[in-house]
Amino acid sequence: MGTPMTSLKGQLVTLRPIDVKRDAPEWFEAMLEPEMHLWTGNNIPVDVDEVRDIVLATYANHPDIFAWCIRESKTDKMVGIYWIGVPFVSDEHRLITFDAQRIAKP
Repeated sequence: MGTPMTSLKGQLVTLRPIDVKRDAPEWFEAMLEPEMHLWTGNNIPVDVDEVRDIVLATYANHPDIFAWCIRESKTDKMVGIYWIGVPFVSDEHRLITFDAQRIAKP
């Protein structure tokens, strides 16, 4: 990750940097929901290790991605992730930006 990030706390949700070890078990449970993958074409993870070592670690450690865990402020339950990629200029001289979010079912 590029610049160190801080948490952003609101009335309904808190965004904080992903903590791979802490967040993996909860995110694994959310990722078991088939509808979570309907539009992305991602595969349902096999186990919590896959979520920790591949999914969350990639978001948390990629130098061009700023990633947050989304947690309910009241319960501290993980409800999603949100990430933003560092913009870049393509070979065609176009500015490319990207972001993504995954929100678990309540």
